[in-house]
Amino acid sequence: MTEQVLVVDDEPHYLVWLEEFLNNLGLRVVFVETANEAARMAAEQPFRIIIFDLNIPVSGPLKELAQAKDGLYATYPGLYLAYVARRAGYRDRQIIVYSVHSLEEIEAECKRLSCTYISKGRPSIFKKEILEVISYDPTKNPKKRASTPRKRRPVKAKKK
Repeated sequence: MTEQVLVVDDEPHYLVWLEEFLNNLGLRVVFVETANEAARMAAEQPFRIIIFDLNIPVSGPLKELAQAKDGLYATYPGLYLAYVARRAGYRDRQIIVYSVHSLEEIEAECKRLSCTYISKGRPSIFKKEILEVISYDPTKNPKKRASTPRKRRPVKAKKK
């Protein structure tokens, strides 16, 4: 697993603190400013974590695909990218979606996608979640309950 983080935000200058935090954890940060760049980068190489801003610029065929999905995905390109990343094999907590708004419907959809949703402007919460995400190993299967074999009942012979 590569130790790179893809951060997708059209205003990366506000995220200097995030880059410093991730670098101090030994992670290399790659910033992109559009949904199209993010889709291309995620398809070209694996990332340990992908962090999507909810409202990022999108154009061309990717915009058409997001609009065809309709609803929240058409309104929020970052959410559509999280959906695409999950379908491309990024697992559970490898994906973080964030926004300046705290929207219940986005939080519910992120939960359905099994990715994380965080409000911007809360660096301490953001950092805590990133530490939890980094501690999660996406290459391992979740623990499964061991199934105990069922006891077989003796078969009774039929009387004639």
